[in-house]
Amino acid sequence: MVQERFAPVMQMLRKYIPVEVLPASSSLYFEKKGVITAKEKKEIEVIRTLKPKTSSYVDMEKQWVENNGKSPELSRESLAFLISEFEKMNSIGGKEFKLYDEQIVALLRNIKAYEDLRQKGLIEEMKMNEGKSAVVIPIWTAYLALRSPYIQVQTVNPYLVERDFEAFKKYAEVLGIEDRVGKIGY
Repeated sequence: MVQERFAPVMQMLRKYIPVEVLPASSSLYFEKKGVITAKEKKEIEVIRTLKPKTSSYVDMEKQWVENNGKSPELSRESLAFLISEFEKMNSIGGKEFKLYDEQIVALLRNIKAYEDLRQKGLIEEMKMNEGKSAVVIPIWTAYLALRSPYIQVQTVNPYLVERDFEAFKKYAEVLGIEDRVGKIGY
């Protein structure tokens, strides 16, 4: 009886509930995950305007070792560096390539889930054709490789294995880590 009376009010208030306070099991959590929060918009601007102090992936790795892998500033700087290199690689014939905000948010959320034990195991969901394979996974994989010597990306689609491996190999060459990239199976 009480729930029935408050249902219309709760329905109206749904849009004001920040995604950060929702439990991951809530249907509203998944509904709101696609929304870029004000905090994330600010973080996107920081990432876009940040000029990394290093110009090589190997130097970035050294910084991670020196900081024992624990530095929010280094995390942002690493992401900015990896995005910058990816955008340069894909800018062709004077046409500038820029990541979409949704792609940067997916990367930021993945980093947050990786670093926050309470969020470990959460799944980042992106719609079809939003750049998961072509953009998010290569940058995310390169980011993780800064922190771990062995990264494995799996897919069940043989076509995607070939396509994405070839694309990532080009990105690995730009980063100077092509000798560390391999493919198992298929």
